[in-house]
Amino acid sequence: MRIENDAVLDGVIYTKAILKEDHLGDSFLNHFIMAADEYNRPDRFWAIWNSFSDMVCHWVRNRQVGLLKTYLLDIPWKEEDETWHTLRRQDLDFFDSMAEICAGNAEALESMTRVLTTIGRKFRTEGMSWIAKSLMQAPDMDLTG
Repeated sequence: MRIENDAVLDGVIYTKAILKEDHLGDSFLNHFIMAADEYNRPDRFWAIWNSFSDMVCHWVRNRQVGLLKTYLLDIPWKEEDETWHTLRRQDLDFFDSMAEICAGNAEALESMTRVLTTIGRKFRTEGMSWIAKSLMQAPDMDLTG
């Protein structure tokens, strides 16, 4: 039996409760990233991953930094990982959108910067616009941590 993309996306709503819990949600997102790494189905990954974007404001508001960082793909990648087959040029709108949604959030800015030094290394030029957008929308951001 083949499950259509719409059915998968309809089922995502049932995972939102998990994504409100720090440890459980972080573990879920990490496992999801690892599964994406193994199955190499980037279109399906991004369709589902982007459906979680409405959770970002909740994580920022509730200071759920671990969930936010994991969602922004700031996880312990191997030191030699400079690319990730699931992060392609056509997927960079995700970070552009996150830079706007998370403007003023130092942890989000730090996470996007980490991506640019790990799996997003080849997108450094594009990444400068995410950083600039985040800083321009929140010029008084406290970067001292």
